[in-house]
Order: sequence, then C-alpha cells, then structure tokens
Amino acid sequence: MSLTDRGAEVSGFDRSAAMIEIARRHLRDADLRVHDLAEPLPWKDQTFDIVVASLVLHYLPNWSDPLTEFHRVLAPRGRLLVSVNHPGAFPIVHPDLAYFGVTEYTEDYEFDGKSVDLTFFHRPLSAMARSFAEAGFGIVGIHEPPADPDTPAEVLPPGLKPGGEFIGFLFFDLQAR
Repeated sequence: MSLTDRGAEVSGFDRSAAMIEIARRHLRDADLRVHDLAEPLPWKDQTFDIVVASLVLHYLPNWSDPLTEFHRVLAPRGRLLVSVNHPGAFPIVHPDLAYFGVTEYTEDYEFDGKSVDLTFFHRPLSAMARSFAEAGFGIVGIHEPPADPDTPAEVLPPGLKPGGEFIGFLFFDLQAR
C-alpha cells in the first residue's frame, strides 16, 4: 500500500523525465515533476511534514544548498529521511583514497547490459553530521539496514545472504530545528 493509498499528499521530483514517468505509473495521484536538485525547490516554505532524499546526496559535491532547500520546504520540526552510501565501505573498496574529507571517485556499473560510469562524492560520517547540523537539522537516528530478506540471493553481492547485515547504506532520520 502506497502513501497516497493511505491518504497522504505526495510530491516528488527527479532530474530524469524517464524516472518521473515510471513514478507516475505507480503514484498516479502524486505531484511529480522533472526538476534538478541544483536549483531551488519549486515548493513554498513549510510545505511538507516529511522529505525523503533516497540515494541522491552522495552524487553531489556540495550538500549545503540542497539541505538548505529541504529545510526550507519542511514544516517546523519536520523530518528529513536521507539514505546515502555507507562511508565505512569507502576505505574497504578504495583503500588507496583518503577517508577524511570529500573525495570524488568513479565506479563502473552494468545496467541492462550497458557499462555506465557513476561519479560519487564520499564524505566521512563527521562531515555528513556537520552538513546536517549546518543546515538546521538534528540527528534523530542513524540506521544500517540489512539486505531485504525477500531479495533473491543471486542479485546480492557475493557472500551476502538475504536478510544479512552488510556495510552498504546509511539511513539518517533528521529533524528540522
């Protein structure tokens, strides 16, 4: 059951028109827009109770402007839920690169048989926490979710079992101050 099925008014955006089209098929009643996070958000101040930024911030060299915009559109004491690549995985995968500081790196992935280079910006946990605080957020919780128990084993990294713990992503539950 989706949030819209539960009566929530849902808005969302993505830079990709194709991703918005996919979302529209699943969320017919949502306000979905093509929009670039590098630009100010197209909503009024204090519009939302909850903002979700799922696996997007680690693609950005600067978090200040997006976090400031998320704070602006949140109601007082609203929540921002953020998921990012786990910073603890970075020194394991890239032992030759510095953990502390913002580090740009590129990894090659295969999507639908095509090789794609993705560029990320690693931040240590302390830099993430500092960015959240500077934008006016307090950390309510930090979560390290296990792999979904219903995930087919063949799509998981070698050695990881469905439901197993791994250093993959961090989820932050933040509250606007």
